[in-house]
Amino acid sequence: MRPLRLPLVTALAALSFSAVASDSFIAPGVRLAVIDTPHLHALVPANAAEALKPKIARAEVIYAAMAKDAGYTPRKLVLLVTDDLDTHNGFSTVTPFPIINVQLAPSLQPSFIFTGHDEFERTLVHELAHHISNDRDPNGFRRTLSNIFGRILPNDYLSLLIAYLSTPAHQTMPSFWHEGGAQWAETEYATSPVWGGRGRDSLTHMVWRLDAAAGGIPEVGDWRLSYHEWPFGSHSYLYGVAYTRWLAGNLGERASMWQLIERQQHRWPFAFNGGPEKILGNDHLTLIDRARSDLVAEQQRNLATLKTKPITTAKRLTPINGTVGAPAWTKDGQLFAAYNSPYGDPEFITVDARGDVDDAGYHAWMMSPARSLPDGTLVFSEADVTTDPWNRSRVSVVTPGGHRVQLKQERLLQPDIRYHEDSIARSFYIPT
Repeated sequence: MRPLRLPLVTALAALSFSAVASDSFIAPGVRLAVIDTPHLHALVPANAAEALKPKIARAEVIYAAMAKDAGYTPRKLVLLVTDDLDTHNGFSTVTPFPIINVQLAPSLQPSFIFTGHDEFERTLVHELAHHISNDRDPNGFRRTLSNIFGRILPNDYLSLLIAYLSTPAHQTMPSFWHEGGAQWAETEYATSPVWGGRGRDSLTHMVWRLDAAAGGIPEVGDWRLSYHEWPFGSHSYLYGVAYTRWLAGNLGERASMWQLIERQQHRWPFAFNGGPEKILGNDHLTLIDRARSDLVAEQQRNLATLKTKPITTAKRLTPINGTVGAPAWTKDGQLFAAYNSPYGDPEFITVDARGDVDDAGYHAWMMSPARSLPDGTLVFSEADVTTDPWNRSRVSVVTPGGHRVQLKQERLLQPDIRYHEDSIARSFYIPT
């Protein structure tokens, strides 16, 4: 077993990167409006302020409820709501001051964030869990230093030392613990009948089954951040939520997740392993070993059940190791789809029933889903490759004769198209 630890300098340096992260989500010249609630100072796009008031009111209710459950006294929090990117995500930081961001664009198919109902609320819950976990500091010595110096972004040896002595300890804990806790919150506070958080998501369970079948469930010391492109996540997310799901399900009567998070807040920075010993009598390494064994046994039982069922045979139409966007039918019975080959740039392709693949002649950098009409009219969204961080996607309509028209409007994501009153009327999903 390798001990669970994070490099001191790397992690503290990361705090300085997150502090200016908001600059990357606000396009130059965008006007923001302020919506204040008892515990939130919300900055929202001015042109959508009225439409967003119900969401901010709902965010206040969620924040207060989660804070009460966690035993955390909420203070005024900056909530930055942005609509300047063609992807959905969020972030949270408490250094040098607390701020969370939620982006309004929908979660698209290629995103590592699972699609589902009401991405705004789901991501808000996720980021509020990060904030509540990382902002509270029960250590009086650290609080005193923080009151004197503020929450420091280290840039020399002295500031690095003071940052170590004064920073809230929880924000230095391993990535899988952070993301496991936030995904536990998604699952615990989910209100949608459509999607119940990543702890219940069928794709998460599918990955666990596949890893169990291949002997690929990480060893105890590897439940940490590592790149994992397919499908939709990384090990820190997939196995972070596996651990917190196990803790809540097996030990929740002895200690809630909020209580376990609170114990980590009492630790010194980077001292992760001994957090649960006081209330559970075991360290994280011991508990993860049990969680891993139970997860392997659970998924092996599921695999045994699946093996008793008839096998559905299907012909694979695209090469292995590539990813495919949601396809549309062409008028001659082929499929038109975005395809990302392991050996080339993403592009739109056509594929027939034999599996013969042809280049359709369009780039597919966004891996957009495609839609079509019976006459062969196609619609999809695409953005040019550029160094401009505010480059916007535009919708393309391809006529049955192969003529491509790009609409002037920008940021029309997940487009659809239909006939209406003897003419083509284009219906688009537009993030609000």
